[in-house]
Amino acid sequence: MTYRLSIGLAIGVSLVLIAVGLGWAAVPRSPKPVVILYTQKDPILPKLPKDCCLWVPLEKLPDQAFEAQTVIVAGHGQPPYFAEHNVHQVAKAVAFFNPELVVMNSCYGASLDILSALAEQNMDAHVIAPAFRIYYPGFEYGPAFLAPEASLMDKIKSVHTEPRYPILRWRLDSAALQKVQQQVDQMSIADIKSQLQRVQPPLLRLKFPSLFEPESEILVPVPVERFK
Repeated sequence: MTYRLSIGLAIGVSLVLIAVGLGWAAVPRSPKPVVILYTQKDPILPKLPKDCCLWVPLEKLPDQAFEAQTVIVAGHGQPPYFAEHNVHQVAKAVAFFNPELVVMNSCYGASLDILSALAEQNMDAHVIAPAFRIYYPGFEYGPAFLAPEASLMDKIKSVHTEPRYPILRWRLDSAALQKVQQQVDQMSIADIKSQLQRVQPPLLRLKFPSLFEPESEILVPVPVERFK
């Protein structure tokens, strides 16, 4: 029995050392369950207690990646830029924390370009985002959002606008986003013009039912060349 136990311990230690050597070691958890990514250039911060979250400027990410349950992206949104950074920079910063939930506390956050960039990071995450302008300081966060005992679905339901409008609450899915893009590629210019949410940059508004929100919408950037 002692001999077998010694072998088992030796194998266990060896596997741990191999995992560390190959970069398989467990990623540490964030000291706070919510990380808020913002820009130092023009900070627009969500209405949350200062001590509830880890506040991280996009211009200065931590040296080491770690996991957080939720990441909020806070700042002005004008696709393809959010919080003064392009969608790929934002998506990589979010993926740094491998969250279960991403909240786009930005105008036009339900835009196909940022959703696609997030999906490209292979995160298994839900996203909350508006397909319209939201005013400072952005979303309202109900008590369940910060409650340690609340489920992920309860946290998702706790985020809303005031007054309440349908917002995107959705699990990232690259295939679904590709279908939306294909749908827009096949639309006529007349149909596109009739559904524009914003002219500069051109953002097409489409129905995109999501969790708890049968009337939610998604925005699709349209190249200016299509209007010529």
